[in-house]
Amino acid sequence: MSEYEHATERLSDDLQKKRIKVACNNCRKKKIKCDGATVCTNCQVTQEPECIYDEKLSRPPRKKQRTLKLDEVLTYLNSRLDRLEALIQSVASSIPGNNATQPEIPVKAEPQAFGFGNEDGESSDATQDEDKVASPSDIIGCTGKPNELYLGNHSFFSIISKSSLTWMKGQLSEKNEHLIVPLINLPYVFENKTRSFARMWLDPNNSNHCKNMELIRSPLPNKKEAIFDLFEKYKNSFNAVQALCLIEEIETFLTKYYSTTNPNKRNLLLIDLFKLSLAILICLSDAMETLFDRACDDPAYGPNKIPIKDLTPKEISNLRDGLIHVCMCYFYQLGIRSQGIETVKAMLFLGVFLTKCYEPPEIIHIVFTLAIRKALDTGLHRIETYRNCSREGFESRLLVWKIACYFDMEICFRSGKPPIINYSDMSEELRNSFSVYEIVNKSYPLPFLRYYDMIFEVRLDTYNRLFSASADTKTFQALQANVDILNQKMFNLLAQMTPDHRPYFFNQPGFEEVRAIYNIDEEHRLTARLTFFLNMMIINRLPTMFAFPGVTTEQTHIYKNLSLNSARTIMHMLKNFHSYGPGKAPSLWIAFFPLISVLHLLAACMSDPKSLDAHSDILLIIQMCETWFNRKLSADSFCSFKLDMSLLLQVFVKSVANIAISIFEMNTGIAILANNEKIRDSFEAPRKLFPELFGNAEHLKKLIPYIFESKSPFPGDGTPTLIDNEQIHGNLSEGAFEENMPPNGGAGYGSLDFGIGLDGLENLLFDQLDQFPNFFFDGVGGGL
Repeated sequence: MSEYEHATERLSDDLQKKRIKVACNNCRKKKIKCDGATVCTNCQVTQEPECIYDEKLSRPPRKKQRTLKLDEVLTYLNSRLDRLEALIQSVASSIPGNNATQPEIPVKAEPQAFGFGNEDGESSDATQDEDKVASPSDIIGCTGKPNELYLGNHSFFSIISKSSLTWMKGQLSEKNEHLIVPLINLPYVFENKTRSFARMWLDPNNSNHCKNMELIRSPLPNKKEAIFDLFEKYKNSFNAVQALCLIEEIETFLTKYYSTTNPNKRNLLLIDLFKLSLAILICLSDAMETLFDRACDDPAYGPNKIPIKDLTPKEISNLRDGLIHVCMCYFYQLGIRSQGIETVKAMLFLGVFLTKCYEPPEIIHIVFTLAIRKALDTGLHRIETYRNCSREGFESRLLVWKIACYFDMEICFRSGKPPIINYSDMSEELRNSFSVYEIVNKSYPLPFLRYYDMIFEVRLDTYNRLFSASADTKTFQALQANVDILNQKMFNLLAQMTPDHRPYFFNQPGFEEVRAIYNIDEEHRLTARLTFFLNMMIINRLPTMFAFPGVTTEQTHIYKNLSLNSARTIMHMLKNFHSYGPGKAPSLWIAFFPLISVLHLLAACMSDPKSLDAHSDILLIIQMCETWFNRKLSADSFCSFKLDMSLLLQVFVKSVANIAISIFEMNTGIAILANNEKIRDSFEAPRKLFPELFGNAEHLKKLIPYIFESKSPFPGDGTPTLIDNEQIHGNLSEGAFEENMPPNGGAGYGSLDFGIGLDGLENLLFDQLDQFPNFFFDGVGGGL
């Protein structure tokens, strides 16, 4: 056998062997397999002069890792999560269309990565980047609480975001920096209103059926004539929701209730008592509104006046508070044991009452969420549940479902929440159903229902195209295409309306102001028109909210004009429609429309105070403030009524208006308040009514519990009096903005002790405020 054949045989035999640990230098250099022999086969075949094996350096033994403590593991995981969140936030800020002003990110040394060290505490071999990314807690001074509230860009609450307040402060002179203080303090009041309401669910005494059995079975007082008189005077207050509860139905319940003093013989179900209590609640609220309206006109008018037979103002207030408590018990029980569509009606009715009182959006959202969930559980969103119904039952179910859809979409745009209903799961036959089935209802004329259907579809499409997570708004071209589609749908809707129902812009022939509402049909027309212009305003506001690269003001000018003209139209429509006194709006629900249009126009005036329309817009805003946000209550008339939303909104709107007027005067030299004593006094009224909001946060923190613990808005009945501190009337010293602005948008105020289980309620609003976008959206024009 030749030497070559012998070597080949050896090589084939070695193929069956395991791979050796060390190869010779020649094989390692050529990256071929070596058999590990003294002179390997490859070297023999290639006749290499030498076959050398270099000894491989042995690695030092690994040092034993020490066992980590639990707190070290948690610290390490938290640092990793913080870094990941900061990286995501950094990436998000670079995406076009998401360029809200971000505070400067400080550099922070990253904690040592636990789990890779040794017993001597030496650092690991991995090198760390020199440029560290700060955690979100470093950016906004977070207290460590998670953000547990989502509010979208369509929420008007972004006016009190940290970035918006900082922007407004930057536009003001040092002399007027104190004007920003009430906007810093107002979120604390809103939050505590929500907390006090939520206590009704979280406090066991308020939802214990056994302890409250007598009150639940007999919620109304024994004054039969007084209650009938109250109902007769104010029964038209809920005309608009007769699909939920007919006036005749309430009259029947009242007759049964007072037919006997024995609850067991009244033949009233729990759901009947719930509806009856809600109807009386709405009447009581209107009676209190009448009383307060008279007190505004005549300071001498007060608790000694009797607006209702045999019911003093104090009794009206106490009865209202007691019925709210009872209705929460009903709501709690029906949330567990439902009674079908009647439960849906009653829960929606409760939501109507709360919106009439204009409670904070968080409160209203709680009620409508459960009501809409009950509607879905009842199957109102699927056509198969309608097929075995009579014509009357079909219309009733359809109207209830449409009311649920209306409030779902309305709360979505009012509170910044996403819709509750999954509309992709709704039967197609229920879309545009009023036109298809020609629904006839004495409370809702067919033209209104048909137009409502069309407006609803456009609003739903607006949310999906502009505000949903899947909305394509990353580039100006994509956003512009969506806005153009929606605008075309809005104008197509106009073309389908009859002239007497059609909304007209304020500068078009056919436009009419609203001075009073005389019947339900006029109320429906006004609702449809206001909703139309509100949606038009929201659609065309979006292109000017973000500064897209390469997009000029000329490209967004048409959208800005459409948006601002829609706001002006709402204001011109309502400027002579008094929300208080004779001919007042049937509900504070309508106050949202002037509120959001005024804020929108104020933002435009602040962003561009030298624009041609700024002066006329300021004068229009002042007129709206005089009409809608001008309740004149003395500081000691109705002390706890200071927390009524109508007065808080007055403080809110006039505070923002004060800032806008100050910026306008500083930039143009045109005096607005100085030359008009009446207007100046009107804008000073909120300070006199609620001086606590204009002072230091610590004073507000001490005084608010006295008001929230008050039982009655009337003096002389044991209500704690407020402490009058001269310090809260003065302007804040230089630099007080930063001192008074608590970290995380207000979390530093602390929390009121409302009972066990309320510790997390501050997350309802405060923890999200710093995440809100800047309300001053004209990024192209330098607004950001």
